[in-house]
Amino acid sequence: MWDSAGIALGKFLDPFHLAMLLFGVLEGVCVGLLPGMGGVASVAILLPFIYNLDPHTAMAVMVGALAVVHTSDTITAVLIGTPSSSASATTVLDGHPMARQGQAARALSAAFLSSLIGGFIGVLALTLSIPIARPLVLTFGSPELFMLCLLGLGFAAFLSGEAPLKGIVSAALGMLVGAVGVAPSVAHYRFTFGQLYLMDSLPLVCVALGIFGVAEVVDLLAGGGKIAERMDLGKGWLQGMKDVVENKWMLVRGSLIGVWTGILPGIGASAGSWMSYGHAVVVSKERDRFGKGDVRGIIAPEAANNAVEAGDLIPTLLFSVPGGPPSAILMGVLIVNGIQP
Repeated sequence: MWDSAGIALGKFLDPFHLAMLLFGVLEGVCVGLLPGMGGVASVAILLPFIYNLDPHTAMAVMVGALAVVHTSDTITAVLIGTPSSSASATTVLDGHPMARQGQAARALSAAFLSSLIGGFIGVLALTLSIPIARPLVLTFGSPELFMLCLLGLGFAAFLSGEAPLKGIVSAALGMLVGAVGVAPSVAHYRFTFGQLYLMDSLPLVCVALGIFGVAEVVDLLAGGGKIAERMDLGKGWLQGMKDVVENKWMLVRGSLIGVWTGILPGIGASAGSWMSYGHAVVVSKERDRFGKGDVRGIIAPEAANNAVEAGDLIPTLLFSVPGGPPSAILMGVLIVNGIQP
């Protein structure tokens, strides 16, 4: 194992491969900035260009894009309140209110540093879990996944503050919307009303854009089109870093939640972000501050959604079962280059 790691590190430190890695990162950030596209689209766009590359170069480009799948989503979520993907919808709740209060730099600083550390924790977990992950993953069956779903629905009540009934009703409406399309266990269409478009279910990104994006546009028009008052560009970056240090244990817990949800196939970054956000609310003594511009509501989900990607790679590399869409694309690249996970 360690011999292979040393060989991989030597390939990684090659200047050309580092340049390709940087290209993948820049492409992932630029495409991820577009609302509705998201980081997953940035990884998929690269697929046609990697077929003529050697395996090491192709992996460098894809890993670079994969590393910023959810980091690029944060920018639009904070600045304009429109998530580029469903995983960044959690960041909108506190990130955009901070931007409206003139604390956009602080919010972005905390988000980026949390994503960085969450990614490192995820990679560390990936490295250490290779020998022990197989028995852990195999112990999770349908009952455990069902209880995990119930836990996620229960968080909806906690996140609603003093109106838990609203959270439960919102969760029920979300389940109703999620039921549109093909039933996963039987060949039966639900709530499609004869429309071909609904047979593939409602795209989560489109739903998130409708909920957050349209509401934000209407709010901006009503308020004169200004998100926040003018302020110094560099003001707040240092404070965001201090916030991360002050909430270091929340960041670690959020990262571990992200890794665990990533290990479970089919759960995804969106669930990991919401569970981490819900955990931050539950353990906080000042729950009423969440949703109004609390930096802790950024640190926890941002650490989780970046750690999820490393967790996704555990079932992908061990069982050839992708943990989420980005890792599914990466597995396709591995197979194309003759590498069988």
